[in-house]
Amino acid sequence: MKIGYILDRGNDNSNLIKKMKIQGVNKIIVDLNLDQDQYQTMLLESFNSMMENDILVINTLDDLGDSLEDMVAIKEVIKTLKKNEKLSIVYGENEELFQGYVSDITDNHLILHEYVSDVYRTFNISKIMEINRI
Repeated sequence: MKIGYILDRGNDNSNLIKKMKIQGVNKIIVDLNLDQDQYQTMLLESFNSMMENDILVINTLDDLGDSLEDMVAIKEVIKTLKKNEKLSIVYGENEELFQGYVSDITDNHLILHEYVSDVYRTFNISKIMEINRI
């Protein structure tokens, strides 16, 4: 599937939407008036929802922002994680720090068992800002 991604900069997007439809885009995601953190979160959520053969269609490379490299790097690290591996992650808009052991990984979530308790936390992968092995 071709998925179009438009960052709304307050301009009329109708011509861009027409161009994407001509290119065979099946679904168009438009981010409306978001600050930089929200924009990067929405972009990552869009990126995470893509299937193996999907194609992301954008207007300009600027629409991807500086964070695409970071998003891809985080996804690649998550793919290589093993159960019980020690991690430190920075999560969410408040950039909270969590540490623990990998309990499970799904397509969209990482479940972490905290070091000092029997608490298990589920993290949306699209909101992980940083991840490090300990």
